[in-house]
Amino acid sequence: MAIASICEHCGSGFSAPDASLGSGVTCPTCGKKTKVHDEAGVREIEEKIRGKQRREQEYSSRLALLRELEEKERHDGNRGAIEDSVRNFQPRMGTRNRRLRLLGHMLMVIAWTIFGVALILAIFAAFDQSIGGFVACTLFALAGVFGFAVVKFLSEASYSLAEIADRQWDIRALLLDLCEEQERQKESENR
Repeated sequence: MAIASICEHCGSGFSAPDASLGSGVTCPTCGKKTKVHDEAGVREIEEKIRGKQRREQEYSSRLALLRELEEKERHDGNRGAIEDSVRNFQPRMGTRNRRLRLLGHMLMVIAWTIFGVALILAIFAAFDQSIGGFVACTLFALAGVFGFAVVKFLSEASYSLAEIADRQWDIRALLLDLCEEQERQKESENR
Protein backbone atom coordinates (compact mmCIF):
# COMPACT_ATOMS: atom_id res chain seq x y z
CA MET A 1 0.00 0.00 0.00
CA ALA A 2 1.23 3.56 -0.74
CA ILE A 3 1.44 6.50 1.66
CA ALA A 4 0.88 10.10 0.53
CA SER A 5 3.67 12.44 1.57
CA ILE A 6 4.99 15.88 0.66
CA CYS A 7 8.44 17.19 -0.25
CA GLU A 8 10.06 19.37 2.42
CA HIS A 9 11.75 21.52 -0.23
CA CYS A 10 9.29 22.15 -3.04
CA GLY A 11 5.98 21.22 -1.39
CA SER A 12 4.85 18.86 -4.13
CA GLY A 13 3.04 15.68 -3.17
CA PHE A 14 4.21 12.18 -3.97
CA SER A 15 3.40 8.65 -2.92
CA ALA A 16 5.78 6.12 -1.43
CA PRO A 17 5.47 2.58 -0.05
CA ASP A 18 4.42 2.18 3.59
CA ALA A 19 7.79 0.62 4.43
CA SER A 20 9.60 3.88 3.52
CA LEU A 21 7.86 5.94 6.24
CA GLY A 22 10.52 8.08 7.95
CA SER A 23 13.24 7.21 5.47
CA GLY A 24 14.81 9.45 2.87
CA VAL A 25 13.72 9.37 -0.77
CA THR A 26 14.37 11.52 -3.80
CA CYS A 27 11.55 13.92 -4.67
CA PRO A 28 10.23 13.23 -8.19
CA THR A 29 9.60 16.95 -8.80
CA CYS A 30 12.70 18.78 -7.52
CA GLY A 31 15.15 15.86 -7.24
CA LYS A 32 16.23 16.70 -3.67
CA LYS A 33 16.39 14.24 -0.80
CA THR A 34 13.33 14.38 1.46
CA LYS A 35 11.81 12.22 4.18
CA VAL A 36 8.56 10.31 3.80
CA HIS A 37 6.20 11.81 6.39
CA ASP A 38 2.98 10.58 7.96
CA GLU A 39 -0.21 12.71 7.94
CA ALA A 40 0.85 14.85 10.91
CA GLY A 41 4.22 15.55 9.31
CA VAL A 42 2.53 16.45 6.01
CA ARG A 43 0.21 18.94 7.78
CA GLU A 44 3.20 20.46 9.60
CA ILE A 45 5.12 20.92 6.34
CA GLU A 46 2.05 22.39 4.62
CA GLU A 47 1.66 24.89 7.49
CA LYS A 48 5.34 25.87 7.18
CA ILE A 49 4.91 26.38 3.42
CA ARG A 50 1.76 28.50 3.95
CA GLY A 51 3.58 30.61 6.58
CA LYS A 52 6.48 31.13 4.21
CA GLN A 53 4.11 32.15 1.43
CA ARG A 54 2.34 34.62 3.75
CA ARG A 55 5.67 36.19 4.74
CA GLU A 56 6.70 36.44 1.08
CA GLN A 57 3.38 38.10 0.20
CA GLU A 58 3.74 40.62 3.04
CA TYR A 59 7.31 41.33 1.97
CA SER A 60 6.32 41.79 -1.67
CA SER A 61 3.43 44.08 -0.70
CA ARG A 62 5.81 46.24 1.34
CA LEU A 63 8.26 46.36 -1.55
CA ALA A 64 5.43 47.29 -3.91
CA LEU A 65 4.40 50.08 -1.54
CA LEU A 66 7.95 51.44 -1.43
CA ARG A 67 8.23 51.23 -5.23
CA GLU A 68 4.90 53.04 -5.55
CA LEU A 69 6.13 55.80 -3.25
CA GLU A 70 9.40 56.12 -5.18
CA GLU A 71 7.49 56.23 -8.46
CA LYS A 72 5.19 58.91 -7.06
CA GLU A 73 8.25 60.91 -6.02
CA ARG A 74 9.78 60.61 -9.49
CA HIS A 75 6.50 61.41 -11.18
CA ASP A 76 5.79 64.47 -9.04
CA GLY A 77 9.33 65.70 -9.58
CA ASN A 78 9.85 66.86 -6.02
CA ARG A 79 11.72 65.35 -3.15
CA GLY A 80 8.87 65.77 -0.70
CA ALA A 81 6.52 63.23 -2.27
CA ILE A 82 7.50 60.40 0.03
CA GLU A 83 7.38 62.70 3.05
CA ASP A 84 3.81 63.66 2.12
CA SER A 85 2.61 60.07 2.46
CA VAL A 86 5.08 59.01 5.16
CA ARG A 87 4.33 60.73 8.45
CA ASN A 88 6.58 59.10 11.02
CA PHE A 89 9.85 58.37 9.23
CA GLN A 90 11.93 61.49 8.73
CA PRO A 91 15.40 60.51 7.54
CA ARG A 92 16.66 64.10 7.36
CA MET A 93 15.81 64.75 10.99
CA GLY A 94 19.17 63.57 12.28
CA THR A 95 19.81 62.02 15.65
CA ARG A 96 17.20 61.92 18.36
CA ASN A 97 19.84 61.11 20.96
CA ARG A 98 21.94 64.26 21.07
CA ARG A 99 22.66 63.93 24.76
CA LEU A 100 24.21 60.50 24.35
CA ARG A 101 26.33 61.71 21.45
CA LEU A 102 27.43 64.81 23.41
CA LEU A 103 28.31 62.57 26.35
CA GLY A 104 30.41 60.49 23.96
CA HIS A 105 32.23 63.61 22.73
CA MET A 106 32.86 64.83 26.28
CA LEU A 107 34.15 61.42 27.35
CA MET A 108 36.49 61.34 24.35
CA VAL A 109 37.92 64.74 25.33
CA ILE A 110 38.34 63.52 28.92
CA ALA A 111 40.07 60.34 27.71
CA TRP A 112 42.62 62.25 25.68
CA THR A 113 43.12 64.71 28.54
CA ILE A 114 43.84 61.85 30.95
CA PHE A 115 46.28 60.35 28.48
CA GLY A 116 48.04 63.67 27.90
CA VAL A 117 48.34 64.55 31.60
CA ALA A 118 49.63 61.07 32.43
CA LEU A 119 52.17 61.30 29.61
CA ILE A 120 53.41 64.70 30.82
CA LEU A 121 53.68 63.46 34.42
CA ALA A 122 55.50 60.33 33.24
CA ILE A 123 57.98 62.45 31.29
CA PHE A 124 58.64 64.70 34.30
CA ALA A 125 59.05 61.64 36.53
CA ALA A 126 61.49 60.14 34.01
CA PHE A 127 63.88 63.08 34.57
CA ASP A 128 64.27 61.99 38.19
CA GLN A 129 67.24 59.59 38.13
CA SER A 130 66.27 57.65 41.25
CA ILE A 131 64.38 54.38 41.60
CA GLY A 132 61.35 56.32 42.86
CA GLY A 133 61.34 58.35 39.65
CA PHE A 134 61.33 55.19 37.54
CA VAL A 135 58.45 53.71 39.58
CA ALA A 136 56.50 56.99 39.38
CA CYS A 137 57.08 57.17 35.61
CA THR A 138 55.82 53.61 35.19
CA LEU A 139 52.78 54.18 37.41
CA PHE A 140 51.84 57.40 35.61
CA ALA A 141 52.14 55.67 32.23
CA LEU A 142 50.05 52.68 33.35
CA ALA A 143 47.43 54.90 35.00
CA GLY A 144 47.23 57.03 31.86
CA VAL A 145 46.78 54.05 29.56
CA PHE A 146 44.23 52.42 31.87
CA GLY A 147 42.27 55.64 32.39
CA PHE A 148 42.31 56.36 28.66
CA ALA A 149 41.06 52.85 27.85
CA VAL A 150 38.22 52.94 30.38
CA VAL A 151 36.94 56.39 29.41
CA LYS A 152 37.36 55.65 25.67
CA PHE A 153 35.30 52.47 26.13
CA LEU A 154 32.54 54.47 27.85
CA SER A 155 32.67 57.01 25.02
CA GLU A 156 32.31 54.33 22.35
CA ALA A 157 29.49 52.72 24.34
CA SER A 158 27.53 55.98 24.40
CA TYR A 159 28.02 56.41 20.62
CA SER A 160 26.83 52.84 20.05
CA LEU A 161 23.78 53.26 22.26
CA ALA A 162 22.82 56.44 20.43
CA GLU A 163 23.22 54.70 17.07
CA ILE A 164 21.16 51.69 18.16
CA ALA A 165 18.42 53.93 19.53
CA ASP A 166 18.31 55.94 16.28
CA ARG A 167 18.06 52.77 14.20
CA GLN A 168 15.28 51.38 16.38
CA TRP A 169 13.39 54.66 16.08
CA ASP A 170 13.75 54.63 12.29
CA ILE A 171 12.60 51.01 12.00
CA ARG A 172 9.63 51.69 14.28
CA ALA A 173 8.68 54.75 12.25
CA LEU A 174 8.93 52.88 8.94
CA LEU A 175 6.82 50.02 10.24
CA LEU A 176 4.17 52.45 11.49
CA ASP A 177 4.08 54.12 8.10
CA LEU A 178 3.83 50.80 6.25
CA CYS A 179 0.99 49.64 8.50
CA GLU A 180 -0.90 52.91 8.03
CA GLU A 181 -0.44 52.77 4.27
CA GLN A 182 -1.63 49.17 4.12
CA GLU A 183 -4.71 50.08 6.16
CA ARG A 184 -5.44 52.96 3.77
CA GLN A 185 -5.09 50.62 0.81
CA LYS A 186 -7.43 48.05 2.38
CA GLU A 187 -10.00 50.77 3.11
CA SER A 188 -9.82 52.05 -0.46
CA GLU A 189 -10.18 48.51 -1.84
CA ASN A 190 -13.24 47.87 0.38
CA ARG A 191 -15.04 50.95 -0.92
